[in-house]
Amino acid sequence: MSANLLEYIRDSELGANLCSQTPFGTRALIYADYTASGRALSFIEEFVREAILPTYGNTHTATTKTGRQTSDFVAEARAMIKTYLRCNDRGKTNADRLLFAGAGATAGANRLVSLLGLVAPTPEAREAAAARPVSERPLVLVGPYEHHSNLLPWRDSSADVVAVPEDAEQGGADLGALEEALLEAKADGRPLVVGAFSAASNVTGIVARVDDITALLHTHGAHSPSRRAMNPPHEDAARAALLAKDALFFSPHKLAGGPQASGILVYKKSLARRGVSSARGRRGTRLGHSRPVSGEAVGAAAIAEADAALLAATRAAWGAHPRLAILGHPTARRLPIFAIAIRAFDPGGGGGEGEAATRPLLLHHNFVVALLNDLFGIQARGGCMCAGPYSQALLGIDSALSAALQAQLVKKEDNEVLRPGYTRVSLPYFADAATVRYVLDALLFVAEHGWKLLPQYTHVHQKRPARAWLGSVSYDGGRMAWGGSAGAPAQLRADERGEAAAEARYASALAEAHAVAKVASSELRRNTGAPLAGQSLGELLPPEAAHLRWFVLPAEAAAMHKGRLPAARAPFAPPAFAQADAARALAPHSVAAAAGGGEAAAAGQPGAGEAKERVGGRGNAGKKKKGRKGGGGGGDGWVEPDKKLSNKVFRAVLQHGMLRPGDRVLVGLSGGKDSLCMLHVLRALQKRTPFQWDLGACTVDPKADGFDPSPLVPYLEGLGIPYFYEAHNLMALAEPCMAKEGNRVSICSFCSRMKRGVLYATARREGYNVLAMAQHLDDLAESFFMSALHNGALRSMKTHYLIDAADLRVIRPLAYVREAEAEAFAESNHLPVVSETCPACFEAPKERYRVKCLLATQEALFPALFQSLLKTILPLTEPLVEDVVRLRREAYGRAAGPPHVPPPMPPPAEGALAEMEAAARKAHEPAGVYDARALWRAALAVSRQRLGGSAKGRGGEGDGDGAAAAAAAAALEEEDLSASWFGGHLDENGNFTRGGGGGGAQTQPRKEGSRWGEGRGAPAAGERGVASGEVAPGGSWQLLALGVAWSLGCIAWASVSKARAGR
Repeated sequence: MSANLLEYIRDSELGANLCSQTPFGTRALIYADYTASGRALSFIEEFVREAILPTYGNTHTATTKTGRQTSDFVAEARAMIKTYLRCNDRGKTNADRLLFAGAGATAGANRLVSLLGLVAPTPEAREAAAARPVSERPLVLVGPYEHHSNLLPWRDSSADVVAVPEDAEQGGADLGALEEALLEAKADGRPLVVGAFSAASNVTGIVARVDDITALLHTHGAHSPSRRAMNPPHEDAARAALLAKDALFFSPHKLAGGPQASGILVYKKSLARRGVSSARGRRGTRLGHSRPVSGEAVGAAAIAEADAALLAATRAAWGAHPRLAILGHPTARRLPIFAIAIRAFDPGGGGGEGEAATRPLLLHHNFVVALLNDLFGIQARGGCMCAGPYSQALLGIDSALSAALQAQLVKKEDNEVLRPGYTRVSLPYFADAATVRYVLDALLFVAEHGWKLLPQYTHVHQKRPARAWLGSVSYDGGRMAWGGSAGAPAQLRADERGEAAAEARYASALAEAHAVAKVASSELRRNTGAPLAGQSLGELLPPEAAHLRWFVLPAEAAAMHKGRLPAARAPFAPPAFAQADAARALAPHSVAAAAGGGEAAAAGQPGAGEAKERVGGRGNAGKKKKGRKGGGGGGDGWVEPDKKLSNKVFRAVLQHGMLRPGDRVLVGLSGGKDSLCMLHVLRALQKRTPFQWDLGACTVDPKADGFDPSPLVPYLEGLGIPYFYEAHNLMALAEPCMAKEGNRVSICSFCSRMKRGVLYATARREGYNVLAMAQHLDDLAESFFMSALHNGALRSMKTHYLIDAADLRVIRPLAYVREAEAEAFAESNHLPVVSETCPACFEAPKERYRVKCLLATQEALFPALFQSLLKTILPLTEPLVEDVVRLRREAYGRAAGPPHVPPPMPPPAEGALAEMEAAARKAHEPAGVYDARALWRAALAVSRQRLGGSAKGRGGEGDGDGAAAAAAAAALEEEDLSASWFGGHLDENGNFTRGGGGGGAQTQPRKEGSRWGEGRGAPAAGERGVASGEVAPGGSWQLLALGVAWSLGCIAWASVSKARAGR
């Protein structure tokens, strides 16, 4: 086999380059249901269109050119197929006949029933046949995993049907039970015994021992027709001839290039009963040209090798996962057809004893299929695959449970969600390695993280998304036109095709899937809220059917994000899970290594152990605290943050001058992970600063249902710091405001502003001058993107600013800390995180959620994303940026005329911008030193010029008194900024560096258990503090200031230059 041929087949597959719009974006479609049907190949369709259809005619005549040519094609196709199947054309009784029998194997089975004279077309005829003595009734023996196409035709005949059970040790039909049935049939004097066994299961791919079965049937005088619907795409037809079968029927449409081909029935001439007529089908040319592609041209050995590699890769990828099971006998020989079931959580969790603990709820197969489609574009199939009896055995459903389920299914159409099933995936032998790996990884992702996305889905019975319609065809313009419906998939661009592009596309889709799951988990753990419509049990099923539910609900999955596992258990458990659990128990070390290492670990994907820990994560209020690394102080409950986390906070505080001697800092403590983390880190910082400042905390209780921060009261009392618990019924205040006509403010925005006002009032009342807020780097990045995308402005949260009333400063010490770091700190130290489940705050995905998904996806592809974003955002976090932007707007005004001809600039604004421009130029001189104080004073001077009325905007917090703001600005101008931390920085070892004299910066190493500068006494020779306008050479603040100056200078320079040019 040539590799070029496989590539040729892949490239010729119609639909291989399709893509579709899903809820998570555009995805390339990957067809993974070849067991159901193969796909058309362009070169076969071209041959049919160019060589067959032009001369197509009626085959009942041979006197015309078209009739004769079409008849020749049919005869040639039949001969080619018989040659390939090694049929015997000699002998009066042993000769093989071949019929083109309608559509698929079902038509072949129906034709065979007719040839055997077993047709019973009506219920009355079947009842009459069943009333005859046993010695006059034919017997049909079927295998344990028959498709309906090989089961229903026999059940609707005049014969008795008996199913042979599965061999528990080897899989497939139990040959001992088969022989007992044959002996019993001989003893009963049955006139006709037929063994109708499928050569392979269409569900699990398990291959039957057809030759052994045939030999046993022939030994006892029974006929042996074989259904080989699954085998032709995988096996050499010569295998069917190792031992002569009495009949063979299969489905050519399952072959590559096989769609529209007719079913095939091959049977011994002696099998047909005299007087029974069976009309011959005439379709077959497609099969005559498509079957050799996958059989003779590619080679049976090559196909078998590809199948073996696919089986090995699948077992290696899925075998160790505790929530994913491949259904079917674990050791039986099989084709690469996989029926899988996925648990929603690990067994034994969430309560339950004995057998109930081993029956966790499953992910509904339709949800799994939808998720594969939406996240990855993979076209799989869910259900029981028209193999009901075998599916019940695979799922562990007994007859009593089956009857109960059936009663509910026929009672109400909407109860269809109760129908049990699984997910089937099958790939062709010509699938490339990257596609195989992608599909395997996608199923692993669903098993690991699929439940996290379930709250985003609702079950809607009998509703389909946008689709293409045949009714859109029109001939109004005198020719056929197709409108191209909304559901018609688009094609990949030329640059998106090819192996390299596919691998990049697969990697991107997997990374985005992990990012979406991460964001969904974070959002729901932060705020689960009320379940969406259709998510609760009462809305989905009637009470009498509730005990039959076997799948997890979206509302239960939302609760799992908080660690509350469902108490309900499935009424059945697939035996494959018990077998896999037993195997893992016998080899714990190897399984653990497989689950925690390998390719998943190398790719940075969380393993099963991590997922279990995340499912168990929950609010820790009231939880018994374990021993922790304490910090002492006012109580024994303080937690010492790790070096990485504390250094990030220390660096933000230093670089932005957040703390000054004598400050009184009030922490806005909501009870979430972020604010609790900030409280403990600030406490650790307080012990190490070289000057005195006070720390307190305040919690605002808005009296909202689902949010109760009262457990924080005893916790803060134990910490021994001033704590203020402010209870205000903000929800009651919000209702009349929300009811006003034309009001566009959300209740969340209203509540947030009111909480901020309560915090301001508490700080003023208790004598605090600094308010610490717990927004982290993720919040800053999201605000930056939302402002740019929706407001058309480069803006983000300020890290340190003065509010409009000029009596409080607001700081954000977690500006350099990631949300995941704060969450890990809170969870690892069992902080009493308060779950906020306010119903007013819970809505379907908002803009911030979509931005979270966007950033998480990009971070998965570029791990250093947030480091770059931090550098980008830092200049925007300074309060001066708002002044510069405002000055620029004042300079330009809103005069009409071309944008490139601005109006004259007012002299005060021109002078301020010129001063900023000069500061920026000085910073970029070869030996220049950036004068942060000069720029600060310039901005304050400009503020005083415009503070005649409102001073709104420096921090973005309401209106204040202009005179008070001007007075505060003047006071700040006179303040010795060297007393603050401008010019200091924290090195990688946690040492604080101040500016030095001629000898350079002096470093004071941090001693364990001591404060910075503690016991230093007078400055040493050559050591001094930072003089006015100086910054320590090499200090982080200088680099930051340089970036701020560059951004502000560019704006100012452009403004002044345009203004002067306009004159």
